[in-house]
Amino acid sequence: MMAGMGAESATENGYVNARLKSYCEELASGGVGITVVGVGCIDLLGKINRQRICIYRDKSIAGSSKLTQVIHRHDVKVAVQLRVDIAQ
Repeated sequence: MMAGMGAESATENGYVNARLKSYCEELASGGVGITVVGVGCIDLLGKINRQRICIYRDKSIAGSSKLTQVIHRHDVKVAVQLRVDIAQ
């Protein structure tokens, strides 16, 4: 298992980009059985880092799907760590 390591490689709007896909593909090709893509923000209020993946908008589905396909090409399962950082 490759745990999420906070690569913070998404775009500033939280979308998957070529850099993130390349990074995750390199990890997947190394022989792990499952990889955690890191922190996925589930709400804009909880996004404390600009380059975290955002999964609370429909617009992010296409990029996340492509990232999943890249990882699955290596027969690797994929997960995302759900997180929201809201101070009380």
